Amino acid sequence: MILPASAFIFPITYPIADIITEVYGFNVTKLVIWSSVAMGFISTTLIMLVINLPAPDFWNNNDAFRTVLGNTWRIVIGGYIGNIVGSFINAILISKLKIAFKNKYFLLRSVMSSIIGVIIYVLVAGTIILYGMTSFEHAVNIMFSNYMAKVLFIAVFSYPAAMLCGFLKKQERMNGGNPEEFNTNFNPFQLKA
Repeated sequence: MILPASAFIFPITYPIADIITEVYGFNVTKLVIWSSVAMGFISTTLIMLVINLPAPDFWNNNDAFRTVLGNTWRIVIGGYIGNIVGSFINAILISKLKIAFKNKYFLLRSVMSSIIGVIIYVLVAGTIILYGMTSFEHAVNIMFSNYMAKVLFIAVFSYPAAMLCGFLKKQERMNGGNPEEFNTNFNPFQLKA
């Protein structure tokens, strides 16, 4: 089993996005997704800028720095295209299922939408990142291992997410929160609420 670091960091984002979507609505989740994409672009741009700046004479590790961070653009582009598609599919699914299930069964809706969002993410990001860098069999092994690890993490984090979601929904209802999804525009490119 071959796993990238994202298999341990990324899975928590789906239950968090599910909580945000459930409690605060799709439009808030949409802003969170686009904000994360913007921050990733900014940080990658800064990393690439630093890599290409001239190093001081005493610094002997510039080649190692370039080796470790040099493929950042490919990883970020693949990761963020996969993230955009997978995250929006996840958020739209959990919102639509919220309507279909009449605001019940958050745990089931969260797991279902997250598993579908993650498979889309892994297929899109994995294809972009690994294409031409390794054999097809190796890429499939990495993507399958990555998917299975993320599903396992989603399963582990879903119950605590459901508990936190229930707590937040109770708190927000006291303040007039918990927006309904019935009149939501699910266009991911329209940023107005």
